[in-house]
Amino acid sequence: MAISSSVRRQPTPESSAASSPSSHGGSENLRRRTLHGGALLGIQRIVAIFISALGGIALARLLLPELFGLYTVAWFVVNLAVALGDVGLGTVLVQRRTIDENQHVARAFTVGLCVGVLVAGLVWGLAPLAVSLLGLDEQSAGLIRCLAVLALFAAFRMPPAVLLERRLDYRALTIADLAEISTYYAVAILTATAGLGVWSLVIGAVLSKVVSVGLLWKMAGWSPRLQWQWKEIGVLLRAGMPIQGACLSVTLRDVSMPVIVTPWSGVVGVGYLNWAGTLAFLPLQLVSLAGKVLLPSLARLQGDAGRFALATEQAINRVAVFLFPAILFLMAAADPLVSLVYGSAWVPAVPALYLYGVAAAVGGLSNLCIHALYGLGRSREVFWLNVIWAALVWCLSLLFVPWWGFTGFAAASACAAALSISVLWVLRRTVPLHLSRAIGIPFCSAAVVAALLYVACQLFVRDLFGLALSGALALVCHLLLAAWLAGPLWRAGVWDDLRTALGARL
Repeated sequence: MAISSSVRRQPTPESSAASSPSSHGGSENLRRRTLHGGALLGIQRIVAIFISALGGIALARLLLPELFGLYTVAWFVVNLAVALGDVGLGTVLVQRRTIDENQHVARAFTVGLCVGVLVAGLVWGLAPLAVSLLGLDEQSAGLIRCLAVLALFAAFRMPPAVLLERRLDYRALTIADLAEISTYYAVAILTATAGLGVWSLVIGAVLSKVVSVGLLWKMAGWSPRLQWQWKEIGVLLRAGMPIQGACLSVTLRDVSMPVIVTPWSGVVGVGYLNWAGTLAFLPLQLVSLAGKVLLPSLARLQGDAGRFALATEQAINRVAVFLFPAILFLMAAADPLVSLVYGSAWVPAVPALYLYGVAAAVGGLSNLCIHALYGLGRSREVFWLNVIWAALVWCLSLLFVPWWGFTGFAAASACAAALSISVLWVLRRTVPLHLSRAIGIPFCSAAVVAALLYVACQLFVRDLFGLALSGALALVCHLLLAAWLAGPLWRAGVWDDLRTALGARL
């Protein structure tokens, strides 16, 4: 792990500006920097989606569903432990109007490192118990113990990521994220080809974190420093607990999959769900990047409800233009895509893919609203909403899985996602947000074209070339139809956003 040994940097003009709503010429400059950051992250996500798609295809051809399921169960055990140890300090530091890089970040790093060491030790020691409770074979304990090191990486990643986000330095974050995903798939594919089986996924996960964290430390230019002050750490922990609770509730929701599905469908069922979820939720990387850009920017607009709502609506609209076709087109072309690209071994997971597509379409928009609530400092509301959604997934999964097997879990996720739109009601209590105005035209356009794509796939698509051509034509038709329906003002606004994003100084 490459940890920078350079002298700690004092807050630069850029980082100081990121902490003040009036810096860099006011709101127009904030919009310009936000759009430019979004453009950088958008390019990164497009490349990341491309790498993930190709890497996922290669691994699906090399590894059996049972191995994916075994790795998924082990990863969920570790992820639950990491979520238990996450105290939400990173989000708290991003939300603050001003921070001292030499004190606040150092104290947060100290707490995170102590918690990371504790969590990694607990995972290592309790791995055999987890394996016994889940009914896995003995080698799973070794998988869990090796993945336990991810708890330490979470602690080391937090300080540089916070500093780079506050400086709106999305170029550095883009480089680190691309390096991580590229390393993971490159290592996993090479080791899977060498016959290492499920261990190829573990080795890829660990080495990709080493590369990513090392790059972040290098580019942030902040040296590790341990500092402890009870009063300040207490303030940070109190602010971070609702955020940590929200993240933990999401993790507990996801853990329901291996806990409930494994006894009824075995690890192969978990493997099918992991594959279907990975593919269906791939477009949600667009939501992730939008949230990453929105959070520090919206936090500076908390005092102006009108501008806050307008910025949120525009972000949702721009994401919806690409999110809806990505998900609906995937669902429309699922049958030929799976049989021609991934292989017949994954055909049983197609119904789960449809259901996860519904969850992704609705849940993606809900996640953007969640980021808006974080921007308003409403972390307690986010916590309780996530608790309710997690409880819904557990209850519905316990009801559906005994009837429908592993597909029942995907159905439970889709139903819970449909109810997650209640976050809009919470958000509108503070800001005058109009979701229908933001998503109406993108959804209608994507739905019409997706229906035509489905008919084309059933009647004409017989090979990979036909599938690729149909998908490309569908995307062009959607963009043209959406632009025509939205009218000249929308087209002018999108063009202005593009010029601002691409023309901003790096």
